[in-house]
Amino acid sequence: MGIKKFNDFIKSSYSIVENESNHYVLPEKVKSRLTEDGKGNYVFHHYSYSRRDVIKPTDGVGSDIVSKEELPALSSVGGVAQYYTMDSQKEPGTGSILHTILIPKNEVYYLQTDGLNFYKEAKKRFNKVRPGQSFSPNYQASWISKIANENGFKMLVSEWRGEDLRAQTTIPLVPEKENTEMKSRDEMRPGDLISIYGEKVKLISIEGNKITYEYLSGTKEGQMDSTEISSWNRRSIRKVYESKLL
Repeated sequence: MGIKKFNDFIKSSYSIVENESNHYVLPEKVKSRLTEDGKGNYVFHHYSYSRRDVIKPTDGVGSDIVSKEELPALSSVGGVAQYYTMDSQKEPGTGSILHTILIPKNEVYYLQTDGLNFYKEAKKRFNKVRPGQSFSPNYQASWISKIANENGFKMLVSEWRGEDLRAQTTIPLVPEKENTEMKSRDEMRPGDLISIYGEKVKLISIEGNKITYEYLSGTKEGQMDSTEISSWNRRSIRKVYESKLL
């Protein structure tokens, strides 16, 4: 199927509307974590065990990275294709073949703020196919993704594992012929807000292999502490993408 015919198929099958007049803008804390290609697009990565001409939504059955809680949510919307949004996110069990998807910046939607209030329609549609069931976070992500896709947004991004972002869509997408690398994560500098094992603290200094920080709240507010970078866990100690405290 040629690209033009494929695009026509997408529009007819998924009731996609053009987004020419959409003035929706992602929050700064989201934009700062995404990679731009310099041509008005955000970069998304998908891995598989073989080269794909089209990245198709799936129900997640047989996947090593889809949890049992996610499976019914993905199938309830006819399947979802998931993407990485940031450097060093690749998980075991995803395959080694990288595919790059480029999405125009005004066609990426952020779940947590739901700026255009797709939640109401998503819950209404969910209740019709899953009457009496709880509209849990996994279902919310799948159904808001579906509604956003139908309203001109090709990709939904959401918070995932601390300060990471993850992306998904119910739309089959054609990968680029050449891959685009993700930008490296920002280096942490004194004054940055960082997360230490889930607690937000202020970075004071990095000297050799020791990182020093100050607690911001709770019983340890104002107290200084430190840890060895040699025991660094990327998912446990990382920069928080908010304004600096200094």
